[in-house]
Amino acid sequence: MDGLVLKRHADQLRKRYTEDSEPDTLPEDSDWDDDFTPLIPNVPPPPAPPPLPPPIRRSTRSRMTTDHGPYVKLSPFGHYKYLTDSEELELKNFIVKLAALGFGFGRKEVIALVQDLLDKRGVNKTITHGWWDGFRRRHPDIVLRQPEPISKIRYLAFNSEIIESYFKELECTLLDNDILEQPSLIFNMDETGFPLNPKSTFVACKRGEKHPSFITSGGKSHITVLACCSAS
Repeated sequence: MDGLVLKRHADQLRKRYTEDSEPDTLPEDSDWDDDFTPLIPNVPPPPAPPPLPPPIRRSTRSRMTTDHGPYVKLSPFGHYKYLTDSEELELKNFIVKLAALGFGFGRKEVIALVQDLLDKRGVNKTITHGWWDGFRRRHPDIVLRQPEPISKIRYLAFNSEIIESYFKELECTLLDNDILEQPSLIFNMDETGFPLNPKSTFVACKRGEKHPSFITSGGKSHITVLACCSAS
């Protein structure tokens, strides 16, 4: 009995999908519209979703300057200033004065000074080299130079009044000895030294070699040269 039912069902399916059969159509009294949307009576359509709020457009400048305290300010060069204009001017004058006294600050010392100031104010920020680059661009009269080691006595002698007084006394000495017009009697002498073990400089080596060697002798001897020449 089950075999006859299955055979009859297979014959109906074969007849339905043959080429001579017409495609199935919906009855005229169907509850489906042109878009095949079921028309379920007595069921209201779902409410439309509420409109989304407009996006909050905030620039990076406004977000950074309003959410991190009064001391975080963007400079025209893209880095935080951390200090007001008057404080930066005072810092610049302080750096210039120290350099004039012979106790100039380097980059690390200036960064440490500003970092200590922020720590005392309770500002949880870290001063980096980016701040230093922005500070130098805001104050182009601040530059980095390699200082020349000099003793305090010679530094104090680097005074325009002292140098002018020296040349006036030298002129008086030459006039008193009547040798100002005789350059063959005027000599200049200077002493200098040349170390036999010069300080190692940059050398070309293979990339990845961290500690290249520079062979020198074990001594610290040097040659002293005393040069003398006349004004003639």
